[in-house]
Amino acid sequence: MIATTVMAMASVAFVSVMNFSGYAMLDITQQTEFNKAASNTTFKIIQRTRYSHTFEVSNNGNTLVLSFDDDYITDTDGDGNFYNDTDHQETFEYAPTDVDGSGTISHQSSANEAPQAILTNALPIGSSAIFEVNGQNPRQIDIQFRLLNQIANNGRTQKIDISTSAYRLNGQDGT
Repeated sequence: MIATTVMAMASVAFVSVMNFSGYAMLDITQQTEFNKAASNTTFKIIQRTRYSHTFEVSNNGNTLVLSFDDDYITDTDGDGNFYNDTDHQETFEYAPTDVDGSGTISHQSSANEAPQAILTNALPIGSSAIFEVNGQNPRQIDIQFRLLNQIANNGRTQKIDISTSAYRLNGQDGT
């Protein structure tokens, strides 16, 4: 009877350790995917901003519109410069979709295409705008958002705060 009780207690302990290990691995895997999604989104915004000729941020800071010169041989705007036209526009937009304010960051690569969600569960950090032109450097966009993720099968949440900047390399200052 003592041996049976000891075996039962050892079995319960073993199952508990395995259960905890399983949840830990699930948490690590989800956090890795979470980090990857935040990194890919941030990289895409930075990369596209870097090569844009102009950018514009909406008043509420939820929309970033980037302009590009797709045809460097043609002077589309007729100003005598072939390299500074704004033939093409792309849009990054944060749209709240949930009661808690979390939403989606989407990318629209042309006016003819529908926006594609590139990140879900995004939130502003406090009262900061998602996109903001830096007051000291008109070529700099500050990007700030928080990701909040409810982990499946338990009550814990994971969050990541992203705060970075993108610098436009093309175009003239002030545009």
